[in-house]
Amino acid sequence: MLVLGPDRAVQHHRGREDRPVVEVAADETGFGIEPRHLVGLFCDREDHCFECIKYNLRLRSSLATLATSGVQIPDALRTVPAIVVNGYALDEPDFPTIDPNDILGGEIAGRALIDAGHRGIALLGGGTDDTTREREIGFRRAMASAPGSPAHYRFIAGEYSIRSGYLRMRAILEEAQWIPTAVFAINDRAALGAIQAITEAGYRVPEDISVIGYDDEPFLASDIHPALTTVLLPHYEMGQLGVLALLEHPGERPPPGRRDATPRLILRDSLAPPRPVL
Repeated sequence: MLVLGPDRAVQHHRGREDRPVVEVAADETGFGIEPRHLVGLFCDREDHCFECIKYNLRLRSSLATLATSGVQIPDALRTVPAIVVNGYALDEPDFPTIDPNDILGGEIAGRALIDAGHRGIALLGGGTDDTTREREIGFRRAMASAPGSPAHYRFIAGEYSIRSGYLRMRAILEEAQWIPTAVFAINDRAALGAIQAITEAGYRVPEDISVIGYDDEPFLASDIHPALTTVLLPHYEMGQLGVLALLEHPGERPPPGRRDATPRLILRDSLAPPRPVL
């Protein structure tokens, strides 16, 4: 089994055994995989990818590729069992994929804020990429379904970085024309930047402004103060689903189409109801 890609779905599963997810998934389902079939490689260049493919073909084992967005499927992958995890094939829409279901994740974040009572929310986006677009689609669905008083939000494009979250949130607060009661940041790093700007401006999280992130990034989301409420990007489940799809169809490409993983809310300290208006 060869797993390629710059993605945590194939790294060691945190909180459990210090073993690759592919090996854990195989053991849990009773499939036998010899150590020689487990090769964990992280490739972000096509020439590296082809070298990995050649090595895998010599092993005559299955192959899974991982990517964080759209990828061109190399010709060598079309002759062996393969699946794209956390991405999609640009040139073959029906190529089997495992998707993180960012639309559902955005909706989960929006519903959490609405259920807490928030109706004025800032969405700190990451630009024009698919991840931002899909998370915003889900978020808009949640806004549209808010019961009672209508919910509204302001989208602010940015990047997936602490600095971007800080600068976008500081700009909102400096305008002072509209202060949101909550922020949905496109990832945990942008959320951390937003929290820095909020506290620097004299506001408190979550007493004055609640913050939700996305990813549940290790060594960040649970370690900052206040601990960050976030949506889990299901890396482990995506890796497991990808491996199982290959193992369930030995020697064949898995059935075409997309399988969705399931993001979920990780509730911590940065989310609270808005303060009552006096």
